[in-house]
Amino acid sequence: MIVGGAQELVLSLMERLDPSRFASVLFTGNETGPEGSLLRRAADREMEIVSVPPLVRSPRPVKDLMAFAALRRAFRKGRFDIVNTYTSKAGFIGTLAARAAGVPVVVYSPQGHIFARGGRIEGVSGRPLRRRLFLTLRRWACRAADAIVALHEGDLEEQVDLRLAPRWKFRVIPNGIDPGRYGPPDSRRSEELRRKLGIAESSPVLATVGRLTSEKGHEDLVAAMGALARTHPAAVLLVAGDGPRRTSLEEQARALGLARRVRFLGLRADVPDILAAADVFLLASRYESFGLAILEAMAAGLPVIAARVGGIPFVVEDGKTGFLVDARRPEDIADRVRALAEDPEKRASLGRAGRARLLERFSVDAMIRGVESMYTDLARAKGLLP
Repeated sequence: MIVGGAQELVLSLMERLDPSRFASVLFTGNETGPEGSLLRRAADREMEIVSVPPLVRSPRPVKDLMAFAALRRAFRKGRFDIVNTYTSKAGFIGTLAARAAGVPVVVYSPQGHIFARGGRIEGVSGRPLRRRLFLTLRRWACRAADAIVALHEGDLEEQVDLRLAPRWKFRVIPNGIDPGRYGPPDSRRSEELRRKLGIAESSPVLATVGRLTSEKGHEDLVAAMGALARTHPAAVLLVAGDGPRRTSLEEQARALGLARRVRFLGLRADVPDILAAADVFLLASRYESFGLAILEAMAAGLPVIAARVGGIPFVVEDGKTGFLVDARRPEDIADRVRALAEDPEKRASLGRAGRARLLERFSVDAMIRGVESMYTDLARAKGLLP
């Protein structure tokens, strides 16, 4: 339960499922990292949490077998009607354990997949033998599941093309967030945070939110800030999040003379305030299954400049709610930022369109309705409901 998109969605699901119809239990490993942990938030909301210590993030065959055995015992003892597993590793182990335990309905929500075209997933991409092994393991899990959640039609098509599962097993349920937490734009919150950070009201402020890992492409944003500095030396990039790449990114910023222009804020509980203080949201991921941070920016009424990869084109309408770019070309990012920095009316119109699109298609209520409908259909098919 690190601070991450899939983990946030699990919490939203447990918080918002109709309590008169569903009683939820969270099974999770204890492992965390520099990204921070959401377990405290889950505990504060009095969710029922079951700790599974052998369930760790990296492949560890002995611990993985221990986690499988622990989950199978727990699922049998708990006599669960539905088990919904999330992410690649936990999803694989949990799905097989649920099927072995005789759980009637098993749903796998991998939140994207690690074999996507263009994906550069550490430990998988560029390692053909490991990739084939993981493909085989994923197919086992998909075979064991009664349904697999795809985030958008493109996600579904890629998984079908990879023969991970037949088309009929998939349900398309886009991710969603609570728009009320992030917007609409609030000038008071913007002025307050800029004052705290010592940023002039006239400075163009850019923001990005996410784990500082290799697949997120933060080095391209730092390089883009270097290119932008030639014409907009007062521009500031706020980087919210932490991770293993932070030290190297800070060194890159210093080497480009951007130590004051690229602010590494670390883990923040005030992301809505950071977005309120920004003019434009940036995301330069090398691969992104969906981009939950983009939804947050859209809820805050920000125009989005994001990489044309993964699920991002299904979220950002190029030219309507923001711009899609080749993130490997930092000058392209800088050019789009320059255009928006000099056109406040365009920023506002893109931001309004993005928030409207979010409210229509990507709200947490729409996501919950989709999940509850799927659970009900599957339970009825297994004879659990009339």
